[in-house]
Amino acid sequence: MTISKPEVTFYLDPVVHEQLKDDKEYFKINELGTSYIKRIIVNYFPIYQKQMYDLSKLIDKSFTKQMDQELLNTEACENIAFDVIKYLDERNLETPSKKKKKDKIHFRINRYEYDLEQILSLCPSGTTKSEFIAYILLSYLNLPVEQREEIIFKKEKERERKYGSRID
Repeated sequence: MTISKPEVTFYLDPVVHEQLKDDKEYFKINELGTSYIKRIIVNYFPIYQKQMYDLSKLIDKSFTKQMDQELLNTEACENIAFDVIKYLDERNLETPSKKKKKDKIHFRINRYEYDLEQILSLCPSGTTKSEFIAYILLSYLNLPVEQREEIIFKKEKERERKYGSRID
């Protein structure tokens, strides 16, 4: 009996999908399929999560200050933060797609991809996993190319720092 691997389906704006492909080519990534996308999600999520947390706290502080009481619970602040970041990321997309049709993308979560499973379990309430993934990727693409490169090669750079430069 084989254990089926969870499959994740999500939809990306064709412009975002094309930018991800361009980055993959630019960074000379040879990974097949969606491994590259999974790598971005896992490596970038801590940064994305911190942005969400910081914005959530700012929203809570702002409402509390205005209302002089604790108005929103943490989950409500996180959902508002997600909506604000989503809005800002959509606005920053350089060439908004005129197409209504999104690109459908699938990937399987392998048994060793615990980090990816954990990230997807943190999807804000009221948001689909598809939207969650799409906005993580869109947020990533709004970073300067140098930061995206740091994120893509995060594990390699950590290994290099730990073990020193590789000698070929």
